[in-house]
Amino acid sequence: MKSLPVFALLSIVGALALASVAAASTAGTDNTTASAYSGGWTDGTNGAVTGAPFNPWSLSTYGTSNGNSFAGFQFDDSTKLQGNNTGANIDTGGTAFKMYGTGSAGADAYRNFAGGALTGAQSFSLDLAVNYRNGYKGFDLKDASNNTILTFNVGGDDYTVSQAATGNGSIGNTYGGNTAFHLTFTQIDATAGTWSITRSGDVAANLNGTYTGDAAGFHLYIGGTDGSDQDLLFANNFQVAVPEPATWMAGLLTVGLVGYRFRRTRQRQA
Repeated sequence: MKSLPVFALLSIVGALALASVAAASTAGTDNTTASAYSGGWTDGTNGAVTGAPFNPWSLSTYGTSNGNSFAGFQFDDSTKLQGNNTGANIDTGGTAFKMYGTGSAGADAYRNFAGGALTGAQSFSLDLAVNYRNGYKGFDLKDASNNTILTFNVGGDDYTVSQAATGNGSIGNTYGGNTAFHLTFTQIDATAGTWSITRSGDVAANLNGTYTGDAAGFHLYIGGTDGSDQDLLFANNFQVAVPEPATWMAGLLTVGLVGYRFRRTRQRQA
């Protein structure tokens, strides 16, 4: 049986790749400038600056039964994390998403990707900003069943990753009042992905590894802090990115042409 010419084979593979990209979740971004947040950050709000990448926020608090324990959600200037507004700046339009949880109180913010779990080569990223490390605050990557497949926690005088397949541990426990993190998660296939966390501000550091599972959403949390402005958790600049079809095709053509040239060379040598 005669084999397909290389460019015919590439056309078939390329069409499949384009179909896969077309069926992927919608790319898009969200930050505090989205018009949906004109009334504040509340349970059920669903902002997007570009595209429609997320489902509505699910926000809740707990342990808020007395005057010394309070929790909630607001928009605020992330630079207030350090005196004289010198904290890490992850703002858009002068604000970022702010969470607080003091004493026995805490706050949880959940959100899922609108198109379901990430598909191969899709990625999700966000920015976090912190200062003091009392209490607990951080981020969980979740699958479609709400199982945690990676946790990044700030607490116990450290910044640590846990529950990942590889790369668990501290990104470096050196304290800095001006501390921002950029988190990126890229799905490889339906069972696994890669992650990286880049720290900036007073200290520069990087940590990366792999996770097991299919990322479908995330959870931001804070609780048990002392209650000052330095104890807050800020987040912003949420993005779901879909690989460009042109990029996929360029890669396919490169691989195909290399294989074609190799075959021609072998034929000449025979």
